[in-house]
Amino acid sequence: MEKRENNIDVFKGMAIFFVVLGHISNVPKDVFIYVYSFHVPLFFFCSGYLMYFTRERIMSFQYTKNLFKKVMIPFYLAYLISYFVTLIFEPEKRSYSFLVSFFKGGLLGSHWMDVNNFPFWFLPLFFISVLTFKYLSTFSLKTIMVIGGICFIVSPYAYLLLKNPEENIVWSINVLFPAIFFMIFGFFMNHFKAMEWFNHQMSFFISMICGAAGLVIAFHFPSEILYVENHWYLIGAVLAIIFFIWLNKDNQNSIIRFLGKNSMIILVIHKIINFILVELGFDKFLTSLKLSGIIFAATFSIVIIFLSLLPVLIRTLITRRRAL
Repeated sequence: MEKRENNIDVFKGMAIFFVVLGHISNVPKDVFIYVYSFHVPLFFFCSGYLMYFTRERIMSFQYTKNLFKKVMIPFYLAYLISYFVTLIFEPEKRSYSFLVSFFKGGLLGSHWMDVNNFPFWFLPLFFISVLTFKYLSTFSLKTIMVIGGICFIVSPYAYLLLKNPEENIVWSINVLFPAIFFMIFGFFMNHFKAMEWFNHQMSFFISMICGAAGLVIAFHFPSEILYVENHWYLIGAVLAIIFFIWLNKDNQNSIIRFLGKNSMIILVIHKIINFILVELGFDKFLTSLKLSGIIFAATFSIVIIFLSLLPVLIRTLITRRRAL
């Protein structure tokens, strides 16, 4: 189980890097399309995979309370910080109407959050998805599989049915259906011990085919999990995840695992750090160094991730010094 958990940390580390990369304003369009085809589904996959280990534990008030502390408390703290950062760099928003908008965003989430940190729409939806799947995971395997099929079928229609005239959906609840689908995918990958199959000789050929097919689907049917527009998006994401599992099955890089273990921290503050750096002209500094395209985006992403984790790095160094 320890090796599997290390693998999951690697997958999450890769996923969070792609999330940050996808939020760089001038990331190349082709990179943007491909990254958005699977990076968030990979997070849900990892959650479903890990939840298989605790499938027999009944959901309790304590479980819900702990999950709220782990997910929703960081969400509201980051939301509050993002509000004050926005006020500092955008004086025109120092108004009563923006304060009302801030509280409205805290209640409705997602498209109502106007604090330069939209990506953490993911956290409330993740909280809802984990609670939902925790309950579903106690059902029979056949029932869970049927629910996965239903979520697959419903996903492209959920956004169209739930959106209001301004195309806003409370807490992005439409994403619950594809989220459960990808969590069930991870759940059964664990149940069938599929990770062991990736050591088989044939896995190379099958994984390469999955990777190529996922790439083709991503460019022919571009979409993202917030606005799933067709079933091809779900199929392409599954194929891309299979490819990345194979690609990283033996990857025990400590830096990537560190990113995976701290992906929650990076997720909640990377966009506001991105916003601050742009306001301070860091993007123009990188441009002055003749950086462009994917090199520019990757460099910017690495700096953002480093700054996001700086408090964690400092705390780790202090702890190690005390232990000496």
